[in-house]
Amino acid sequence: MRLSPPKLATTVLLLLVSLCGSSAGNSIPGADMSLLAFFESKGKVYKQSGVTTDALVIVRQSGVTCVRLRLFTSSAAQAAADPYNYINNLDYTIPLAQRVKNAGLQFMLDFHYSDTWASPGQQAKPSAWTNLAFAALVQQMRAYNSNSIAAFRVAGAMPDYVEVGNEITSGMLWPDGRVGGTVGGTNYDNTTQWSQLRQLMNAAIQGIQDGSAGATMPQIIVHIDRGGDWGGTQYFFDKLNQGGGVPFNIIGESYYPFPGWQGTLAQLSNCLNNAANRYLKPVIVAETAFPWNNTHWPTTTTGINGITSSVTGQVQYVVALAPIVKGVSGGFGAGVFWWAAEYQQANGVNTASFETTSWFDTGGNVLPAAVEFGQLLNTNQLGVSPPSLSFGAVATGRTMQASFVVTNTGGSMLSGSASVAPPFAIVIGNSFSLSSGASTDVVVSFTPTAVGGYSANVVFISTANSSTNLVSGTGVVLPVASFTASPTNGPAPLSVNFTDTSSGSATGWAWAFGDGNASTAQNPSGIYATPGNYAVQEIVSGLGGASTSTVANLISVYSSFAWWQLSYFASTNNYGNTAPTADYTGTGMSNTNKFLAGFNPTNPAAYLHVVSIAQTNGTNIVVTYLGASGDTNWLPGVQSRTNVLDSMTGDVGGNYTNGSWQDTGQTNILGVGISAAGGEGTGLGTVTNMTDFGGAANVWSRYYRVRVLLP
Repeated sequence: MRLSPPKLATTVLLLLVSLCGSSAGNSIPGADMSLLAFFESKGKVYKQSGVTTDALVIVRQSGVTCVRLRLFTSSAAQAAADPYNYINNLDYTIPLAQRVKNAGLQFMLDFHYSDTWASPGQQAKPSAWTNLAFAALVQQMRAYNSNSIAAFRVAGAMPDYVEVGNEITSGMLWPDGRVGGTVGGTNYDNTTQWSQLRQLMNAAIQGIQDGSAGATMPQIIVHIDRGGDWGGTQYFFDKLNQGGGVPFNIIGESYYPFPGWQGTLAQLSNCLNNAANRYLKPVIVAETAFPWNNTHWPTTTTGINGITSSVTGQVQYVVALAPIVKGVSGGFGAGVFWWAAEYQQANGVNTASFETTSWFDTGGNVLPAAVEFGQLLNTNQLGVSPPSLSFGAVATGRTMQASFVVTNTGGSMLSGSASVAPPFAIVIGNSFSLSSGASTDVVVSFTPTAVGGYSANVVFISTANSSTNLVSGTGVVLPVASFTASPTNGPAPLSVNFTDTSSGSATGWAWAFGDGNASTAQNPSGIYATPGNYAVQEIVSGLGGASTSTVANLISVYSSFAWWQLSYFASTNNYGNTAPTADYTGTGMSNTNKFLAGFNPTNPAAYLHVVSIAQTNGTNIVVTYLGASGDTNWLPGVQSRTNVLDSMTGDVGGNYTNGSWQDTGQTNILGVGISAAGGEGTGLGTVTNMTDFGGAANVWSRYYRVRVLLP
């Protein structure tokens, strides 16, 4: 769409409102690394502690938070013919910008609006734009910026900052946007030229907004080369702000301390402070550098700004520069960008000796100044605690979670991400954005797939520093509880041994025996003193967790008499349940007036039990039983035993619940001489009977037992 100048002015005015809220205080440690991929293509490597490492990772770990990349309008043919001077076009820069973003760094895009270098001494139009009339040039600026930003956005490399022109002290897109002074008899310091520069810049900024298409609008930087020249800076920005001005966020200044370039550090401080106070905008040093050797840059007896060209001198320069920027009044010192940080000497490439001001020596080893630079200028700080997390033992296939606390201890917004290798995973907090002082949890899970130890580093990358925090855990087999008991039934007091048969990695045991007693032994034993049915529970615990096994009614404990009944007849009727239809005679046993008898003999077959019960008339009941006879084999010898008939009332269900045993008054004395089948003198007993006189009156609730009086 072709937009007329009045509409363009209105649109830019609206943009001004949205952009001028940029806050001060966010100090950006940055590096221009526009030719990184170029030098890599020349076989150059970058090393940290002697280990070849991605240069972007090296600078990020040094504290750099933003990387600056320039953009030319050059064609593929131009880039191929002279890579050093033309390679920085979209095809080259987008992949490099993606690397910057993937490394967890912010991205500053530096538009040169030229096929090659644009600087105060040369601001040539792109060759394809040479013959455009000014109105068409304005529209081309909007379209070009829009298309370029859209290309970065679609590639996932949206710029965080954009320089609308590089070192535009004398304007851009000459001659249309040229400003300041008289050249070749033509005066460019007039209202028309400044107006045209503003129109071109406003069109560029509108195009950047168009290309953002809903994404966060980049911060706009206006960059000149007057770092130590407050008068020149004031002249440029006062002119730029006339006639409706240009909406931008940050003032950028180039400052190189070399003799004859941009003055002294004191002059830089004066310029930055005056600019911040006059225009109330953040200021950055958009380009700077200092040599780490003296093979090219002149070194007098006093050095460069009093600092010698050396590895140590480069660090000293950073130490001197950092407080100047951070100390700009109002907190408007927004950062510093080191130019040509990636440069190395390459055969056939004229680098203008900037390889001697980079952050890497001739072997590609990172220099101390890079670390000093990041530490001194980074006002944000990512804090991660604890330093490490141990999940301990986790059963294979199961998942456990734990958290790191991530905190922004700096003074401005901080964003970042967290990543870790399997079997660990980031559950919450893959990416985060924190205001000053804010914290968030990054939740990590551990799901072991096999038995054994695991460890990995959780890598936290942010727009400030990065952090590497260890996570570890052990995969184990989950214990599964199981056990056996022996015996599972018997008379009270019943001693039972329990045997743990659990599988897996059990290290602890907790038993509940159902009678109020417990144990933590692996293979315990217990004594049940009271008749009843008891559930037993075992809980096994181990490195992988815990497991429970509960068996209901596992242990059955009987009274002595009930156990005698059960042992002899395979049934019992005085233990809460009716007796089964089976007894030793094979004729059946009912719950009415036919019940077991006796105590708890050591030889059940030799002792008392009821054989039959018969009602002889309407009054009496005859109880036939196997009685206890004398036993001369038992020392000191028993010549006879007295058998007593007892009765009790109960219910028709066979439960002795309605009273206590009563002596009927009937007895038999069975001696050794009494005839018994093979039992004379052996105590095997004699089948006989006693009559319960009057017992028939309670025929449906009369129960009998025969007891023996001990000698």
